[in-house]
Amino acid sequence: MLARAKTHRFLALVIVAACNEHDEWVLSVGHALGTIDTVQCTYESTMGTRGRIVALRTWSVFALLLACGTSPTMPRPDATTGTGMEGGMGNDAGADAKGSFAPFLFTAEMASNTVAKVDLATGTVMKRVEVGQAPVDLAHDSARGYVYVSASEDGLSVVRMSDLNVASLAVPGLGKAPIGLAFTSAGDRLLVTTRGSDGKPSADDTVDFVSLNATTWPPTAKLEGSTSVREHPVCVLIDQKGTPALVNVRDKLGIALIDMSTRAIVAQAANLPAHAEPEGCSRHPSKNIAYVTLHGTSRSIQIVDLDARNFGALVPIAHTESARPSGGWFTPDGNRFYVSGQSVNTVFLFDTSTVTSPTQDTPVALKVGIAPHTIIFVGDKAYVANTANGRPTGSISVIANWAATPTVEATIASDLKDPLGFVFVD
Repeated sequence: MLARAKTHRFLALVIVAACNEHDEWVLSVGHALGTIDTVQCTYESTMGTRGRIVALRTWSVFALLLACGTSPTMPRPDATTGTGMEGGMGNDAGADAKGSFAPFLFTAEMASNTVAKVDLATGTVMKRVEVGQAPVDLAHDSARGYVYVSASEDGLSVVRMSDLNVASLAVPGLGKAPIGLAFTSAGDRLLVTTRGSDGKPSADDTVDFVSLNATTWPPTAKLEGSTSVREHPVCVLIDQKGTPALVNVRDKLGIALIDMSTRAIVAQAANLPAHAEPEGCSRHPSKNIAYVTLHGTSRSIQIVDLDARNFGALVPIAHTESARPSGGWFTPDGNRFYVSGQSVNTVFLFDTSTVTSPTQDTPVALKVGIAPHTIIFVGDKAYVANTANGRPTGSISVIANWAATPTVEATIASDLKDPLGFVFVD
């Protein structure tokens, strides 16, 4: 079922970030895939105190999971992060996930080196599993029951969901400090954004292409090659058709397209505003359109046509204060786009029924927890990861009626440690 023609050429969306003028950055990473779910991630780092990622995607958000229990008596609502393949920092508002409902949410906890399993019925953390230092992104291979984890201070690891067994995924030659993850639709290749040979944002940072053999446990992996994207690639997003690729580079490159068969950069945005800091990325669930949220002073959304390889209009995010968006996520029906205003603890709403011309619903400004990042939609509710910007704990805000008149109805799991991405696992 997770097959693709070998003649297809794939493109991937990557966000590369660097410090802004305030010596702080939050990166949202997203990835999208055709038949696999998605997750997003963002992360932050304060220069001079710690040079590591502490919050999430997709990009995200792309940020995912543990094993998830199932409830045979409850029908499962649709669940999506608005990203693509199950897992990954990117956020491709892909197809709804359906099946028996497991009322659990899994989130990567940057500060405790764990993935937490949250019971949505009680709003509490049920279990944690260690996955490596500073986990940033997760990508779920639902066909095989594995979750791949990028630990920004460790490397890659994989969790077998049947028994929560964790194994290191050795990839000789892989760049250091992996961040964003994205699967091809067949689940046999993994894209990884890295901080190159020195583990720091620098000119040798890459997007690495990894081939996977998941027929045995633990899976094995081999580096196919790398694309140099200059300073700090974060978000990886594979387009809906698996043909062109898009890359967001937060520092030097901006937003670019990568051909996944040749690994060559084939296009890039030429006129981004100064200090744009492209961070979050999300792909529409049915149209091959991506939105890139610009975290910098422009506080706007860049529209990208993945078919035409065209970088369209910039759409401003209106707010009385500097919103500094960490990312945005399409709803499962594609008619709305929710934006996390990281610096103002607020979630904003755009009408995307005309996806090439979104309009902001300015009366909607939903106050959530500290430093909101990833958003996932489950049934008629949306769950927001409040990373708390490196504070000891974070939380999850619950938004009711995301398709109608949204309201913040609760805060749950207030003992999370820098929660990053979300995912549900059947």
